[in-house]
Parts: sequence; structure tokens; C-alpha cells
Amino acid sequence: MTLPNESGKLTATSLRLVACFTMLIDHIGAALFPQATLLRLVGRIAMPIFCFQITEGARHTRNRGRYLLRLLLCGVLSELPFNMVVSGTVFDPQHQNVLWTLSLGLAAIFACDEIRKKCPGRGGVLLCLLPWLGACVLAEGLLTDYGCLGILMIASFAYLRNHPALLVAALAVIAGPGVMIRDGFFGVPLEIFALLAFFFLFRYNGKRGAGGKAVQVFFYAFYPVHLLILGLLRLFLA
Repeated sequence: MTLPNESGKLTATSLRLVACFTMLIDHIGAALFPQATLLRLVGRIAMPIFCFQITEGARHTRNRGRYLLRLLLCGVLSELPFNMVVSGTVFDPQHQNVLWTLSLGLAAIFACDEIRKKCPGRGGVLLCLLPWLGACVLAEGLLTDYGCLGILMIASFAYLRNHPALLVAALAVIAGPGVMIRDGFFGVPLEIFALLAFFFLFRYNGKRGAGGKAVQVFFYAFYPVHLLILGLLRLFLA
């Protein structure tokens, strides 16, 4: 099994829909049904798919600066709605939305690409550790969603995509026991269910799928808009 898998049935658009749907289920649980662990379990599928999409976007974008700027702008627009969902308030300095994590991972990919161009060989490989280390430090310092572990997840997809066994093992370590335990499900750490994302990822065929400006706007708008709706529901139902 490889990424992408030419015989797979899922396009990039299909993967985004899966990620958005499972994220929506997760956030419904977080905002409205915090005791419904099953909803949070389903939501674990989303993050690995989003991290993989960041690496795909980095490979295929025609304007890296614009791509990063779009992520950052979406992060700004999403912060207040994210706070409303997570903590029931419009201001929460203790927890920042996941788009900051994804943006830091994307910036690390771009920085490493530039380093490898200027410093080919082992020296460049070692220097590439610096952007990833910086991204991890910033993610933890800024208290972004998933933090350093989200950065490591992006790095895993960036560099292990041609080694599926190692990729699955890396994600198991990142999401496994003692690393990202938020809650349990019949005694199993909740975050380990992130591995279910591979059921979809290994069916990705590398094709873009349905595209166009309207589709792009939909996916960028989905994150802040659904958070705003759920956040308002949480505030009104509190």
C-alpha cells in the first residue's frame, strides 16, 4: 500500500470531505455532548488527513506564499469561534486553533525545501531539523491544538509517505498511549483511533477530484463557519 495508491477510489476532494465530516462530528461532541466519547473517537480520523493534505498542498501549490497566507488568515478568522466551542468564551489564551499548527508545519516544509536547495547532502538534512524544532517550540509555546505532536504528524507524512509501514508506526507512537491521552474508550487511549485515518488515506489515488474556486472557498470557509455555529449553540444552550 502506498500514498498515493493509483488503484484507490478517493480523490483529494473526497479526503477533504471525510476530514471535514469527522471533524464536524468531533466538534459537535466537544461543544454540545462532551460526555459522548464515541463522537470524539470518530473525530480522531480528521487530524491525520488534514496533516497529509498539508504535505500534498506543499507539493502541488503554485504559490507557496499565498497558500500559507490563506491558512494564517483562516486561523485568525477561526480563533474566536474555536474558543467558543472549546471553552464557551470568546477569549481563551490557553488553547489556539489547529490552523496555527498546520501553518507552522507548512512553513517548516517550505523552509526545509529551501535549505535542501542551498545545502544538498547530509549537511542540509541536519539543518532541516532546525525549522521542525522551531515549529514544535512555537506550537507548544502558543498552545496550539495538537501542539508539537501535530507538527510531528505533518513531518511524518512529509518524509515517510513512501514508507507506509514506518508511517503507520510513527503515527502510532505520536498518537499512542502516554503521548496524547485526552480520554479513553473502553480503556483504550482515545487518540490511538487516529490510525483509522489510514483506511481512507491508503485509498487516495493522487487525483484532485472536483475542484474550482467555489470548492476551494467551501473548504476554507467550513472550519470557521461550523465552529461559529456550534459555538453560538453552546453559548445559547449553556
